Amino acid sequence: RHASNLNINGVVCIPELFYKPSDVKQLVGYCKIVAKNCGRHPFFYYHLPHYTDVFLDMPEFCELAEQTIPNFAGIEYSHSDLAMAAKCLAPNRIIILSDSRMLSSGLLLGFKTFCMAAFNMVPETMRDIYDFMKTGKINLAKREQKLLNSSIREHMSRQKKGSWVKAMKHWFNEELKKPQNETPFTAGHTRKLH
Repeated sequence: RHASNLNINGVVCIPELFYKPSDVKQLVGYCKIVAKNCGRHPFFYYHLPHYTDVFLDMPEFCELAEQTIPNFAGIEYSHSDLAMAAKCLAPNRIIILSDSRMLSSGLLLGFKTFCMAAFNMVPETMRDIYDFMKTGKINLAKREQKLLNSSIREHMSRQKKGSWVKAMKHWFNEELKKPQNETPFTAGHTRKLH
């Protein structure tokens, strides 16, 4: 309800984390309750299984959600199973691909919407990959994607426990410190989970 009173374009929801859904029907039931309180705003489910520990069939979820939730618009897909993500694509459904390591592959498969952490650190590289893919320069896109993926691995390896959030925040802060980006802004440190 809070979101429906704000000037927003949509609502993204993670699954119930205490009573985790064990099947698609339970997940849709939970999302239906949340979506009902979002007014007419488009509702998106955030598929983030490595953090939520909810590993369910997303194509099946999308089908049932569209039949059950009037304002269901799609999913934000943050998982490495690109084959499953591709099965979610449909004409009136938005699938937001969130894994920076898969921009070129996602474009090749027909994805049109992206929300990737690397856009904040290396927007030029991300734009180059996009432009190369759109103009059919697949080998150039592949080269840039490999460089990006190598950079992501390098930043991840600097973190002792391999925390994605910590690595991305650190990388973002490094970029902000560069002379061409002179800004007092910082992403801050990563909070410790207790």
